[in-house]
Amino acid sequence: MTQPHSYSKHRRVRVAALTALILVAALLSCACGEGEEIEKTVVTILYKADFPNLEALVESKYSDIDLRYEYMPYRTEQLRRLERGTGPTLVILPQPSYELATTYLVDIGDTAASTAYDGTIMQQLQYDGRSYLLPLPGQYYGYIINKSFSHLAGIALPTSNDELVDGLIALKEKG
Repeated sequence: MTQPHSYSKHRRVRVAALTALILVAALLSCACGEGEEIEKTVVTILYKADFPNLEALVESKYSDIDLRYEYMPYRTEQLRRLERGTGPTLVILPQPSYELATTYLVDIGDTAASTAYDGTIMQQLQYDGRSYLLPLPGQYYGYIINKSFSHLAGIALPTSNDELVDGLIALKEKG
């Protein structure tokens, strides 16, 4: 069974934002010759947490990116902007619905960033075989089970949710 990560909320947000920005940089990097002025790609991001040094960090690492970060005061603001056609370049939110993903997001299944993830993780994020999302660090579910649980229930240590539920039912029946 997978154990949950113990990252702090702020660290997960920072890592998610940087992961998304690296994806955009890989997708949008331009090849410029010597002596030419670098044309910058504007990348917008709207999120509910504050990133005081994010713009400077990204722009120092990727000279062809002009990051424009905006703090999102309301959770619904990003969706409202997407519906109006003025949403950000990078959309960071919990797993959106099928309709939202297929209407507003681009299939990123053939990008280096999405193929770098384990296939089983990416399959869980697909709609109709297409990948619109990258998992955020720490978005994994798991349980920590005391070994005495299986002994008391008289079963093997569970390796799936179904086995865990069966074990809990057996314990309840034993009182």
